[in-house]
Amino acid sequence: MRQVIDGAPPGSFVVAAHRNYPLAYASYWDVGHYWFLEDAKSRVEEILEDPAGTLARDMAGVAPRGRAYFLLTRGQIAGSEMHGMLGAAELRRIERSVAASEPFERVGGNSAGVVHELKRTTGGTP
Repeated sequence: MRQVIDGAPPGSFVVAAHRNYPLAYASYWDVGHYWFLEDAKSRVEEILEDPAGTLARDMAGVAPRGRAYFLLTRGQIAGSEMHGMLGAAELRRIERSVAASEPFERVGGNSAGVVHELKRTTGGTP
């Protein structure tokens, strides 16, 4: 997370299951956040139906100089299960969908979590 947040230009956007991850509030004034498990249940169901497609559309509106990131951490999975939001299998399925999707590229990860960036198109926006 530190690499993503430290390297994220102003106007960047982070999409995550919820706010339980390191540095969730770092650069809050420069980096937007969307925690989809805090959204309406119908919105979460849309993401579950087509994870990569729905998230790519959500992330495509990032500022021209910004970057758009999807991240999932072990802490998010544990917190989601503990609070009855989504199970580990559902969150891992979302991450696998993003990982296998052409518009996304894995830009970081370790045993604690993974970060994918929405690739930029030739027009300069994702």
